[in-house]
Amino acid sequence: MIDARISYLKAMKQLNAVIPQAKDLEEGLQEGLDIILENIGFDYAIVWYADKNDGKEVLRSNYWVGDFNLTTVECPLEGNIVGRVFTSRSAEYHNDCSDGKVKEGLDFLGDIEVKNVDCVPVAAGYDAVGCILLINKTGGEDISEDEHNVLDMFGILLSMYFDDNDAIYESMHKRNVLATLRDIRKDYKNGDVITQVLKGVDVDIMEGEFLVLLGESGCGKSTMLNIIGGIDTPTSGSYTFKGEDYSNPGQNVLTKYRKENIGFIFQSYNLMPNMTAYQNLKYIAELNDDSLDPNEALKLVKLDGKGDNYPSQMSGGQQQRA
Repeated sequence: MIDARISYLKAMKQLNAVIPQAKDLEEGLQEGLDIILENIGFDYAIVWYADKNDGKEVLRSNYWVGDFNLTTVECPLEGNIVGRVFTSRSAEYHNDCSDGKVKEGLDFLGDIEVKNVDCVPVAAGYDAVGCILLINKTGGEDISEDEHNVLDMFGILLSMYFDDNDAIYESMHKRNVLATLRDIRKDYKNGDVITQVLKGVDVDIMEGEFLVLLGESGCGKSTMLNIIGGIDTPTSGSYTFKGEDYSNPGQNVLTKYRKENIGFIFQSYNLMPNMTAYQNLKYIAELNDDSLDPNEALKLVKLDGKGDNYPSQMSGGQQQRA
């Protein structure tokens, strides 16, 4: 009991320190949720935000912890605890879910046995923008009132610090999907041996988003980037960019796609060794209709004065910037 109280106080202190420093609502949600999971512990956690689909408001997930994929899941506002909490803006927590009622309408949970849940609304000022759902306290213990109060306070802090930020509200509600990957699979065949590198990837990439792809060596990061970048094509699945399908394009289509939409920074510098830095940029600039002047581009990456240098006369970092 004392340990639980200490965890509660520790979580409250960390939330009060982290939330005011978050640069936007999305960062506040993710960092705050990490604090709750570390100090209190739940097996599953989902952040839902409101979105309009064909004029009808639904809830989507943009951040979750657990062994399920919610990329394409829509949660309606009726017939389930998530929609009820969002609509009423009133938090709920339940320790006895044996009758199965709490799980009603949450089909995405599949065969997961729900033992207890905690769900709180998230607001930006007076506008409800989503909610947080936590499922199954780690270790099978009940959710205490103190622990529920931590989550409730988390939602209140977000509302306080992100009251008047229109940009945050826009980012949570009206982000346009730039690129979509659905069930992307990539196999490589060597004789009779087939190696599955990508095994059904689902990703939505939003306009203006800055993303990091993180994983151990050999997990398929470069393969996925090559598919997005138009260097490679998937074995199966679909890839769309700005509404255009690039799942099985011809080489001419891919060349046009790369030229007009994609920028690469390669691990190997890919500079022509017999051309100067200026000449390398000039050569590429002539392939595009709207390129920066090579000297201006060199200046932007602090290589002014290096335009007459060949790659062998530049450091690794300078070659990378070129």
